[in-house]
Amino acid sequence: MWECAGGLAAQCAPGAGPRIMALNPAGENQAEIDACAQAKAAGNAAYANGELESAWEHYMNALDHWDAALCAVPKTHETGTRVRYSKHGFGLVMSAFTMFDEYFLKDLGTDQAIWAGEPGGELKRFAANELRPVGDELFDLRFTIAQNLAAVCLKRSLYKEAIEWADAALSMDGKAPKALMRLGAALLRSGKPGPASDRLAAAQKAMPNDPEVRKLLREAELKRSPTWVCANGCCGPWGLVCGGTITETMPGAVQPRLKENSNLADVMEEDEKMKETNIPDQSDACSSCADSSSEEVPGPQEAAAQCKLGAATNLQDAVAKNDGAEEAGYQTPSKERVSPVQCRQLGAALAALAAAAFVAWRHHAE
Repeated sequence: MWECAGGLAAQCAPGAGPRIMALNPAGENQAEIDACAQAKAAGNAAYANGELESAWEHYMNALDHWDAALCAVPKTHETGTRVRYSKHGFGLVMSAFTMFDEYFLKDLGTDQAIWAGEPGGELKRFAANELRPVGDELFDLRFTIAQNLAAVCLKRSLYKEAIEWADAALSMDGKAPKALMRLGAALLRSGKPGPASDRLAAAQKAMPNDPEVRKLLREAELKRSPTWVCANGCCGPWGLVCGGTITETMPGAVQPRLKENSNLADVMEEDEKMKETNIPDQSDACSSCADSSSEEVPGPQEAAAQCKLGAATNLQDAVAKNDGAEEAGYQTPSKERVSPVQCRQLGAALAALAAAAFVAWRHHAE
């Protein structure tokens, strides 16, 4: 039974007098909040001294005080209130229909609306008694304790528990770099280098100069499956690596398509004139398309035109050489070589297609 008088609430225990508890402006038990902070500090001290089991006990004790500090469930909630809606679920009230006792939330971990089923379907409805308001001080305490518990579990090689507590911290802040790093480390030690590399790559974005994150990410990339496609879709079987260098190339000029019934000889002559003033730079060509010869490289339209005539011409040349008892193999004319720009464009297109295919396969498999 609760009695309120002058901003204080009294809870009567059987056979005892009323126990006075001071409440903060958010309606939370300030004495329990202070006890939670003290237990957390004791856990930090034990962790620093290498007393991992003692640190675990202090942190779990802090969570007990945290639960006791929550305020009583109010009858209604206002829009914008931060609430706890499950064991590790926290959200913001985005819409409140108090007359119907219906509330719609946005999850703080994913920063997305909470759906009843598949995303895009029906939004999940919450009743007022399912939600517990959480003030800033309590929220920060629980977030820190969850991160610290993940660190303790990693040190004790309890990787399953480390994943659970890192996820608990990320359910409060989905972009927390320390929680992402500890989750990635736990996944890596659990034999899941693919998912670990995704979390560690996200952590590296927030902490690009952290040597521990960089070391763990490289280890995960070396251990993951060669068919793994990262969450960004940038690295996978094609050999790219998250955070690697990206070479920007200028696309070559696109020449007009051949018109129907056009004179092929005139078009080829026009291409030759364009080629003289638009020779591509071969200084950075790859080994498969670079050539020491200084002979000019044809444009795309010229190459397409030569494909129609070159086969017959080359065949006739080969027959003539064989008739003359010359043991000369078939030689591809130099004008049919692919330009370095075309080679890079083709490589980029193939990489993009492969990325899209693997991302689609991964989503289908999930």
